[in-house]
Amino acid sequence: MKKKATHSGVVPYRINSNSEIEILLIKKRGDSRWMLPKGHKEQGLSNREVALMEAREEAGIEGTVFDSAFTKYGHPKGNSKVKVKLFLMKVSHVAEHWPEEKKRKRKWFSIDAGRKKIWPRKLRKSFEQITQIIQSREGFMKEICFIRHGKSAHGSSIMRDFDRPLNARGEKDSLKMGRRLAARNFRADLIISSPAIRAASTAERIAEGLGYDMNKIRFEEDLYLCEIGDFRELIRSMDDSIRSIIIIGHNPSIEMAEYYFTGMGRDSFPTCGLFIMETESWNGCGKKQCREIFYDYPKNVLH
Repeated sequence: MKKKATHSGVVPYRINSNSEIEILLIKKRGDSRWMLPKGHKEQGLSNREVALMEAREEAGIEGTVFDSAFTKYGHPKGNSKVKVKLFLMKVSHVAEHWPEEKKRKRKWFSIDAGRKKIWPRKLRKSFEQITQIIQSREGFMKEICFIRHGKSAHGSSIMRDFDRPLNARGEKDSLKMGRRLAARNFRADLIISSPAIRAASTAERIAEGLGYDMNKIRFEEDLYLCEIGDFRELIRSMDDSIRSIIIIGHNPSIEMAEYYFTGMGRDSFPTCGLFIMETESWNGCGKKQCREIFYDYPKNVLH
């Protein structure tokens, strides 16, 4: 009978601004060995849940963990043998401070540099296939970022709702969120927005923060008074050459979209709040068929 894993961990990776894969390694302060975040399996938690928990505690990272294990290995520890199951993890957020920051250091490495540094050395063989696995997944998954428009000014009695502009806070928050997306290496192939003034202005500030050409923003009238079917048709109309899009719209449509596509729900969805979901194909984007991989809003204290 095969022995079950006693520990679970992650192989954290990101795609940097040069489209290169990097992995995150950690080490105890005073120790020269660079390792992966991992921890002892706890009763009542799955291997993936333990891996996510250890990633947060030991490295201060959040992200999406692949469903199946990347590799397994064993090594002696005292009088027993540790059996570790590792999962690939696409990092979406790196906290400035984390629970074990006084115990550990963390550092991003290229795949080649990380393979040479990683301990135990037996993992180096597994890392020969990691680039191909990640590239295959990255090229396969599509990403959709939904953003609610920024805070708007109160309109006058004669001003149409469509014409209400952003206020100063809305302008500031929109640019901030665009920069946050850029910081996590989100690259939009297309930005699509409601043509309402407050949404269009949000799209322009998001584009500015991302370094996206404002002249390429696409405006869709259906996004102003939008229903789930409108979102679904828009997403399914995307050409397969497009990998990632941003959709900027209004509430309650945005929070309805989050629940419909991902099954995630919130008490409220703040202005300039956003979530990113992934799907295997544009046509496969249906009810609870997508996975949410990131959520953020201007007052998020994690930043």
